Amino acid sequence: MKLLIVCLLALAAVVAIQGQGQETDFMLPPFLNCDGTGIPGWNAFKGIQGFPAELGRKFYHALGSMSTLTRVCCVSQELPNGCECFDSSPLGDFFNLFGVIKPLCPAEMGVKFFFYSKANNKPITIKAYDNSIQDTDFDPVKPTKIIVHGWGDFPYHPDYIKMREAVMAAGDYNIILVDWASAAGHWDRNIFQSFANVRSVGAMLAHLISTLKRHHEMSLQDVHMICSHLGAQVCGAAGKEIKRLEHEKVGRISVADAVGVSFEGQSTNVRLDKSDADFVDVIHCDAGPDGSFGLGMTMSFGHVDFQANGGAFQPGCPQTNYGYLDIVLQKPGSLAGACSHYRCNQLFISSINTCPYKDPKNPDCQMGWHATHACEGDIVINTAPKAPFCEVER
Repeated sequence: MKLLIVCLLALAAVVAIQGQGQETDFMLPPFLNCDGTGIPGWNAFKGIQGFPAELGRKFYHALGSMSTLTRVCCVSQELPNGCECFDSSPLGDFFNLFGVIKPLCPAEMGVKFFFYSKANNKPITIKAYDNSIQDTDFDPVKPTKIIVHGWGDFPYHPDYIKMREAVMAAGDYNIILVDWASAAGHWDRNIFQSFANVRSVGAMLAHLISTLKRHHEMSLQDVHMICSHLGAQVCGAAGKEIKRLEHEKVGRISVADAVGVSFEGQSTNVRLDKSDADFVDVIHCDAGPDGSFGLGMTMSFGHVDFQANGGAFQPGCPQTNYGYLDIVLQKPGSLAGACSHYRCNQLFISSINTCPYKDPKNPDCQMGWHATHACEGDIVINTAPKAPFCEVER
């Protein structure tokens, strides 16, 4: 009788879902997996003769409306295979994100992907699960540049407008801006929830990249992700997910001062690493030595790690000592507490069309946009204290 009641309630939920006529996210019971394993007797239930597979899928998804302290499974068209589970168990690598904080599901985050090209300077929203890419002039023959902002940022921040315009001026590319501002959070968001959301946003981005490869003939070698601050960890999560889905890597990930809090020194399963792309080039600007609390990672984790002005503090910036607290103590929107951190973005933008930033020991190597496999190891580049921050000798 209890099983019959559960079945009736679940089927009623299915009918309600069908009547909504729109995509909805569900959180599956946390002891389950996306393939249905974990339900007691589920395999036998699926094996009932004449039980429609699609009805079974909806029945299974309708059961899901819970999560536990350390696990959440999200069902959404915006995720690979329509479902992904995220575990923050103390026994796993992701307990580093202050333990019990789990990623939000796609419906809770409002992530958007905007497409631009040299011929089209107006944003067109694209999705991984529909035909929206066909409404653009996406060309799989052209390289694809993906720009991912950081915490407290948004795609229309002046830095990202300048970055997009500089990329457009540099060549003919497919350009995708990732807008995860709501998931990344701002001054009123629990920063550790933002850190946790890196995983689900990375999975969504990987789903889009995988779709472009499978259905629009894009080569992963032509994918270049340009990732700022906390967005660098999103790119790391996306790179790992692409390897899982496609069994190959994206061509390149460029990093502007990856956030270190909760990621520094952790397993490569958690943080961005050079194994996440065929070429990972990193610019360090705010590593915070000598006991101060810089926002960036101190460790080297790319094929090449450029230490801008030593990598810890940028000339022309006010001295800071308390990392995120320096930001919180400023007025919302002020960069006074993160001047060195944000300088990395500005250096990368200047590197596209303005400043060469050549390695003094290797003229074939340049920091930023023009970095190649000719660059390797840790390299110090000294820059000017004022825009456009071109290289200086010291």
